[in-house]
Amino acid sequence: INSINWTLVSSITQLNNTQYRIDCLTTTDINPSTDVYWLVNGVMKSKSNYSSIDVYTYNNTLLVYPDPLGVSVNVTCIAMIGGVNYSQSVILHGMVVGM
Repeated sequence: INSINWTLVSSITQLNNTQYRIDCLTTTDINPSTDVYWLVNGVMKSKSNYSSIDVYTYNNTLLVYPDPLGVSVNVTCIAMIGGVNYSQSVILHGMVVGM
């Protein structure tokens, strides 16, 4: 049995008051353009942007806009690896932006 080295949500970056960047790291065991999916509060989002970090690793990026009223946003990265779904979720807490 080959072991699969995979890391999913690798970083969360707050870009400004209303936008977060979430990075999901996958190996080249999969095609990141077709085998990586994002759910935001259970709703599938369009394909993420991805780039090759090195010959073995791809970074998949999704930009998320949390609800400014403070409602939490649940973001899930799903990677299909060898017919198996691997997933990891993070919760972003919306912020109240000052007047």
